[in-house]
Amino acid sequence: IAATKQAKLFGADAALVVTPYYVKPSQAGLVAHFTRIADAVELPIVLYNVPGRTGVDMSVETTVALSRHPRICGLKDATGDNTRHP
Repeated sequence: IAATKQAKLFGADAALVVTPYYVKPSQAGLVAHFTRIADAVELPIVLYNVPGRTGVDMSVETTVALSRHPRICGLKDATGDNTRHP
């Protein structure tokens, strides 16, 4: 949250926010993580799913749920799987 607030302070137009690494949160944990950031900072949020680097893969269902938040506006998906869809 602090880093995203600082990005806004420095004039960022949006924030690319990665899934947490090392801790391997559940899908509910991912929803909580991204929702807390989006609720705390008035900045558009782009979700970044890069399981090869973080060890956690955000599911399609989690992505769809998060897309309902008014500040979450995009997804960068680095799974390499172009067939993923709800």
